[in-house]
Amino acid sequence: MTPPILRIEGLHVGYGRHRLHPVVIDADIEVQPGEVVAIVGESGSGKTTLANAVAGLLPAAGAITSGRITLDGHDLVAASERQWRSIRGRLLGVVPQDPGVSLNPVERVGSQVAEVLQIHGLARGRAARRRAVELLAEAGLTRPEARARQFPHELSGGMRQRVLIAIALAAQPRLLIADEPTSALDVTVQRRVLDHLGDLTREFGTAVLLITHDLAVAADRAARIVVMSQGRIVETGSTDHVLRAPQHPYTRQLISSAPSLTMVRPRRRRTDEASAPRTPVVAAAKLVKAFPAIEEGRRRMTPVVADVTFDISPGETFAIVGESGSGKTTTARMVMGLTRPTGGIVTVNGVEIGELPPKQARAARRGIQMIYQNPYASLDPRFTVSDIIQEPLRAFGIGHRTHRRRRVAELVERVALPAHVLDRRPDQLSGGQRQRVAIARALALDPTIVVCDEPTSALDVTVQAQILELLLDLQRDLGTAYLFISHDLAVVRQVADRVAVMHNGRIVDQGATATVFDNPTSMYTRELLDAIPGKAHR
Repeated sequence: MTPPILRIEGLHVGYGRHRLHPVVIDADIEVQPGEVVAIVGESGSGKTTLANAVAGLLPAAGAITSGRITLDGHDLVAASERQWRSIRGRLLGVVPQDPGVSLNPVERVGSQVAEVLQIHGLARGRAARRRAVELLAEAGLTRPEARARQFPHELSGGMRQRVLIAIALAAQPRLLIADEPTSALDVTVQRRVLDHLGDLTREFGTAVLLITHDLAVAADRAARIVVMSQGRIVETGSTDHVLRAPQHPYTRQLISSAPSLTMVRPRRRRTDEASAPRTPVVAAAKLVKAFPAIEEGRRRMTPVVADVTFDISPGETFAIVGESGSGKTTTARMVMGLTRPTGGIVTVNGVEIGELPPKQARAARRGIQMIYQNPYASLDPRFTVSDIIQEPLRAFGIGHRTHRRRRVAELVERVALPAHVLDRRPDQLSGGQRQRVAIARALALDPTIVVCDEPTSALDVTVQAQILELLLDLQRDLGTAYLFISHDLAVVRQVADRVAVMHNGRIVDQGATATVFDNPTSMYTRELLDAIPGKAHR
């Protein structure tokens, strides 16, 4: 029998300056050569800490307290820093989660790939630069010679992630650790990146330890799944067995919360679908937005939104889906009145907001609020939760201090947060709690419509399910309409009454959610639907 390339035995890892708090407890994992093993679990489950322990990248406050890690016969727990310099890159490659912060912003992409070859003595000078271009091409980048001369900020998120894959595989390591390698990418880009990663690892015979909270991605890519919860491995087995016959309650919860695996219609349908049409709260007619760009040395106006028309009824969820750059967020900003259209008309609650003077535009925007993708970035870190939720009330001069405090208490209770969070700041809350605070703030002014811009894409599947359930409950109770912006069609199928699919600034499909999903009219929509992970295990 072939010995495993990676063996983890009885691993314990803790964090702390004076007293170590256990984060990984008694972990045992084996990975065979060429095998893909996925470690899944929520944030805080210990999966990334385990991966960092394998890669020798634990922070200063972290330490392995007991256990063994062996990689291709090398004892990683006892390895010195000098030994690690020869292990990383040559035996072990790492693809980190966020390409935006993992690449050197002041160094050209080709130089960063060539650096790995030079460090390990695989190539130097011009040969290293040539090989770097080849590696970028192997990672699926078009025009690799041109990309090698670019800086990271000049590339898209998918391109940057491919650069990280090229760096990680440059020295053809025996094991690749991929830590949430596609969590920030659209489903079509995600599929292409994972396809290339799979092709390359199969070609080199590289084993992969895939860290993810997305069970659907694990279902598509891994031969075996390891489920972690609160630092412990609670279940492990073949992918098919874990997904079709889960033994642990936590695994069953993860599977039931993963929209890409269940692909079921939610939780509720509108009860007034057969009623007479009502005046829309939002109506967009032939919206156009163009931005200046330099093309072939000449300044031109480049359209990013073209001829977009839709409306949203009271109490309805209307979703706009598409890849990054499709124009969906620019469309939402025009609806919000934050971006002025180049052409077309937007009316909100019967008022055309595009040409309003600032004072009237501000008053009109009271009826439309926004929930952003990243709650940590959208909440003022200096404010307490109470201050954050009160801020819109103070800004519009609504009520006196006692009234505002009472309103804040009501909102916190409505979004199912405990009262004691009112005195906390955002960094003292979990991701799900922060998003609940953002929802409470958006509801403070009793808006008729809330724009939800990727409101759950940064959350684990179980927290995501809770937030989606909350949004639907609030809509049922308050009658609020939602403009739901997302690239995740599985989530959209759960929450939306109608959906529009955008591609290159235009709507290519629009209609009732079931109709668009079951009978798409455009090739692009079919491509999006085909890219949803986990299809084979639904």
